[in-house]
Amino acid sequence: MFHPTYHKRIPVDGVPVYARQCWEQIVANKDLDLPTQQVLLAQYRCDEIALAALANFDAVIKPLEAGVRTDTILPGLGGKMASARKDVLEEFETQAQRYHKETFRRKGEELRGSVDLRLHVLFRGQITALHNLCVKKFEDSVENALRRGDPFSHAVASAKKTVVGEFDEEAQAVLVEGTDWTFTLDREGFLNDIEGVTSRLRKEEISHVIEKLEKTVKNDLDEPVTTAFASPDETLWDRVMDSFTRIKTEIVLIFRDTVEGELGALREDVEDSLGHLRAGNWRALRDRLEGECEPTRLLMRLRELSLFLSFRYLGLIVLGLRISFDMMSLVFQGFGNPQTTSTESLNPPAKRFQPRVPPPTTSNLVLG
Repeated sequence: MFHPTYHKRIPVDGVPVYARQCWEQIVANKDLDLPTQQVLLAQYRCDEIALAALANFDAVIKPLEAGVRTDTILPGLGGKMASARKDVLEEFETQAQRYHKETFRRKGEELRGSVDLRLHVLFRGQITALHNLCVKKFEDSVENALRRGDPFSHAVASAKKTVVGEFDEEAQAVLVEGTDWTFTLDREGFLNDIEGVTSRLRKEEISHVIEKLEKTVKNDLDEPVTTAFASPDETLWDRVMDSFTRIKTEIVLIFRDTVEGELGALREDVEDSLGHLRAGNWRALRDRLEGECEPTRLLMRLRELSLFLSFRYLGLIVLGLRISFDMMSLVFQGFGNPQTTSTESLNPPAKRFQPRVPPPTTSNLVLG
């Protein structure tokens, strides 16, 4: 009467439901279609088994879902997701595989899709947090290295190698076997953000280099400008411009070596920054000349040229007085003596910027 193996696709735990459905069909005076009843039974039992399995799945996954943040990595997330997925699918398969095969297969795919969808949300959250943390770590690492005095290119290469390795390791660990998840596009976006941070930090370093070189230009201009004004003649401005051209050329060479070699800047960035550097050099020259032509410095220059004694015979005490250019002009025009005449001869070279070789135009300033 009883076969040694299961052959009717009606497990013992499904007999009551199966019998009830068959009886309802008989009472309703409907044709009793046993295969249809077997499918209905399988649907009913598979849904019950799936709900019970998902209850255990929720107990593991809901705390993880509550901990998802854009700036926090959940430790061991990949292993926890893989374990929860395996348990829920095995529980369903163990209890539901005795029912109608096609129904069991279809319900199993539905359960797997639902589970994988929820787990994929955790996966995406972990990858996003990993992306943000690694980019921030890269930026902080490079900045700390630069503060220690490390070369820019070395700091960037070292930090990039570290964070990319961590990103790949953590992203690989959160993948779940049996899914088609991938982080290829996320890795490309992460590398693009790394390059963006590198470019921004490089521009900041270029700005620092320009500031240091502008200070160097100002310091280097002190001696030649002071020397030129100490002996003013028709070659005053030519001597100033010769010195400035030499200093400017040396600074440009230093700048190129620094930003192209140490910072690894692109040609476009170098040329754009050179325009700012050259403009800063001309500002430094202008500021230095304006400082040299201040009234107090002119009075000191007159004193250095031993004019104090000559003015003393005219009843003027120059030392300690603040005399404006207008007052000096009146003095020079009001006395017709050798002393004032010799004083007037000191002013024309410094009165107007007029070197024998014209300085470059605005267009040449940018390109040359």
